[in-house]
Amino acid sequence: TASATVTATPATTPDAPTLNTITPGNQQLSAAFTAGGTGGSAITTYQYSTDGGTYWSPRRYGTTASPLIILGPSDVAGALRNGTSYDVQVRAVNAQGPGTASATVTATPDTTPDAPTLNTITPGNKQLSAAFTAGGTGGSAITTYQYSTDGGTTW
Repeated sequence: TASATVTATPATTPDAPTLNTITPGNQQLSAAFTAGGTGGSAITTYQYSTDGGTYWSPRRYGTTASPLIILGPSDVAGALRNGTSYDVQVRAVNAQGPGTASATVTATPDTTPDAPTLNTITPGNKQLSAAFTAGGTGGSAITTYQYSTDGGTTW
């Protein structure tokens, strides 16, 4: 008697995800991505690199869904540094191992600026002149300053 024929496709590592956007945050980046092919085996996690693919860190939080929060390399204490550029890549992992990496996208984490220090206020004719010392930039260039004359209710 003849045995039944069974057709099977061997699994392989996942295809590269596509990095759609990276949103900067305070000492972190949020990488929105579109998954690539699974390689015939379910995706179990994602990994990321902040140095163009030399070192890979495991996803720390969340499921396998987009976005991926990038907090910094797992072998380094602390988080990403605001104002520092990172070459980000993402790759999927299944039971067969890590897949192909996404294209590299450069991103820079940042936050709001620190408060300036108000040094002196000099009264003038229907005006005030405020001398101040700038605070930290938060990782991004300061584009303007605002002032309030009513305790911060309006700016």
